[in-house]
Amino acid sequence: MNHPAPTEHLSRLIELRQREIDRRSAELADKLRLRERYQRNLAHLDALGSLSTLAPPGQSPAQGPNPQARAAAGLALNSAHYKQSMQQLADSHRQDLALHEADLTVTRHALAEVAREREALQQLLRRQQQREQQERALREQKGQDDLATQVWLRRSAA
Repeated sequence: MNHPAPTEHLSRLIELRQREIDRRSAELADKLRLRERYQRNLAHLDALGSLSTLAPPGQSPAQGPNPQARAAAGLALNSAHYKQSMQQLADSHRQDLALHEADLTVTRHALAEVAREREALQQLLRRQQQREQQERALREQKGQDDLATQVWLRRSAA
C-alpha cells in the first residue's frame, strides 16, 4: 500500500490555503471598489443637496405678496423637500458605508488569518523537508559506512 508522504499532504494544504487567499483577495478588491462607489455617491449627493437652494441671491423666497414671490416660495418649499430627501438618502448611504466598512474589516482580518495559516503550513513543510533531507543523508551515510566496513573486513580477511 503506497501512502503519500507527509510533505505531499502539506503541499496540498498550502495549495488550498493559497486558493482561499486568492478568493478572499478578490472578495476584498470587490469590497474596496464598492466602498469607493459609496464614497463617490455620497460626494455627489452632498453636492446635489448643497445646490438645492433656488432663491435668488440676496432675496428671501417668501418676500412680498406678488405672484412671483409666491412662486419663489413654492420653489423654495420644493427645494427644501428635495434637500431633505437628499440628506436622508445621504444619511442612508453613510449608514450603509459604515456597515460596509465593518464588513471590509472582517474580510481583511479573515484574509490575514488565512495568510498566517498558509505561512505556518509553509514553515512546517520546510521543516519536514529538512527533516526528510537529514534522514536521507543519514541513510546514505550509513550505507557508505556499511560499504566501507565490508571493504575493510574483506581486506582484513585476505
